[in-house]
Amino acid sequence: MTNRISCSPLGFFPLFAYLILGIEKVEIVLTGLPSDFDGVITLASFSSEPLLFQCLVDILLEFESRQSRAATETPFHANLVAFAPTPLVTD
Repeated sequence: MTNRISCSPLGFFPLFAYLILGIEKVEIVLTGLPSDFDGVITLASFSSEPLLFQCLVDILLEFESRQSRAATETPFHANLVAFAPTPLVTD
């Protein structure tokens, strides 16, 4: 007796359900992202294949890591203004 792959549509249903649920999760996450993540949204929008949820999570973590590194590596400069009170002139 040999194992045969079932060609019935029901045999593929779990795979399709998994992919559809993953695509819906990706869309929900992308919709909720702030504008800081526009680059990620653009990447996902123009992808030729559907973006898997775990792949999106990995991309978001890397993007956030790069943003935080850039923020800590960027030197901050401040212009200080000294307040010197002017003497009161009375006549």
